[in-house]
Amino acid sequence: ATECHATDQGELQISMLVMHDDKLVPLGWIHTHPKIRVFMSSVDLHQQCIWQCGTPEAISIVVSHETRTPRSGAFQLTTTGASPTGLEQVKSCRKDGHHPDHQPDCDGSPGNGVYDHCEHLSWDGALPLEIDDVRLMTLDICT
Repeated sequence: ATECHATDQGELQISMLVMHDDKLVPLGWIHTHPKIRVFMSSVDLHQQCIWQCGTPEAISIVVSHETRTPRSGAFQLTTTGASPTGLEQVKSCRKDGHHPDHQPDCDGSPGNGVYDHCEHLSWDGALPLEIDDVRLMTLDICT
């Protein structure tokens, strides 16, 4: 397969509850593009819109297994500048699946005012990193 989609929204909601229960603050999401370059597809943009509407600081990290550079990037929908902003454009869109409406320039770099690189982030490989896969966690719900 060249792509996959979340099919169980209940699982996503349980993951969010687990994070809340463990006092974790989700700052965004990470996903891979196994065979293509680093950019935000229209599907990614709609997912980012959900995150950013709930947490304005939310970022999307994209990692590619391609040998091209860059092999990773962090992005956000635009909230300033062009009118409508990227966030407003995607929020008002009712299309599903891949569609070219919000796509950047052909070379994959952010463009068209829809999304941009998170220039305020810095990467430091020397800092400790802990990743919790919330899909593997359980939620203790009292009845």
